[in-house]
Amino acid sequence: MAEPAAELDHVRDQVSRVLSEFLGRQRKLAAGISGELLPAIDAVTDVLAGGKRLRAAFCYWGWRGAGADSADGAPGGAGGDDRAGGDSRADRDSGGGIFAAAAALELLHAGALVHDDVLDDSDTRRGKPTVHRLFAARHAASGWRGTAAPFGK
Repeated sequence: MAEPAAELDHVRDQVSRVLSEFLGRQRKLAAGISGELLPAIDAVTDVLAGGKRLRAAFCYWGWRGAGADSADGAPGGAGGDDRAGGDSRADRDSGGGIFAAAAALELLHAGALVHDDVLDDSDTRRGKPTVHRLFAARHAASGWRGTAAPFGK
């Protein structure tokens, strides 16, 4: 078994990779609809950047505590077993399994942070303007009709 700190780094790296791949797919999809959607993808990407990935670690270690014994996302070791649900190692290595579940928690948390910032009327998060402030500024800079502040919310 690897050292817990090394496994935690591995979890962070894998979850970040899954999130990056997901956001890349969403960016491509959004661009195909309208370039006007890209600032929303950028905002989500910024909210997800950095962070300690504690929720992902809790997810991973809970999974391990429930009987999984592999750092690569395969229950029962590198070869997997019946608990793996029949998924292939290629699926797991491309972000399936535990890392996808942990990444989903990070997405959920990012949404909660944006919501919290709106409710608290916060100006910044981690030293940067909050999402609703960014969109309000975009509204104002574009000279669009209506009041900028509610646009961001």
